[in-house]
Amino acid sequence: MLNGSESHRRGVVKVLSKKNSSEQKWALFFIFVTAFLIVPPSLKARPPQATSDNQPSDFFRLLTGEWKGMAVKTPVGSLEYNIDFAITDDNQLYGVADTGASSHHWRFFQDEGKLQLKFLSTFRGNSTPVLLVQNKSDNNQFVFQHKNPKYLQVWINFSNQLVTIKIILREQPHVRIELTKNE
Repeated sequence: MLNGSESHRRGVVKVLSKKNSSEQKWALFFIFVTAFLIVPPSLKARPPQATSDNQPSDFFRLLTGEWKGMAVKTPVGSLEYNIDFAITDDNQLYGVADTGASSHHWRFFQDEGKLQLKFLSTFRGNSTPVLLVQNKSDNNQFVFQHKNPKYLQVWINFSNQLVTIKIILREQPHVRIELTKNE
């Protein structure tokens, strides 16, 4: 006894065997196109996904380690800016910089396939972190933005052993940090 798909396939073969070769080619073409169109989306090829939550991303590898430098532009002038980024037990990248004027807490993590940044500056007694989501990136630049991109963006650029971080607040340059890897 034949199941439905086996019976259908044999019927198609029987019909094709009665047609000339030109008609056979068109019939096969039609069958393949129809099959392609009705393949469930879950079985179709998908673009590569972001790094899984269980593995550090390329970004994590680039930023992990001890960095020394300066916040060359801030609301209170130039400040020494040293930070050590480390991967935590829950696969987040965390670092804190104590500038004297405030502490800056940087927490990078993956959520729903997107790289995110939870940033806290304790300047003027602030204790509320801000969440930013990666908006775009290329090989050496990562841009994170607030849900209102006109409010806050963080641009992180990698160049050899140098990292430049630009913080744009209310569409104006707010802070610029230049760091070199301490080896």
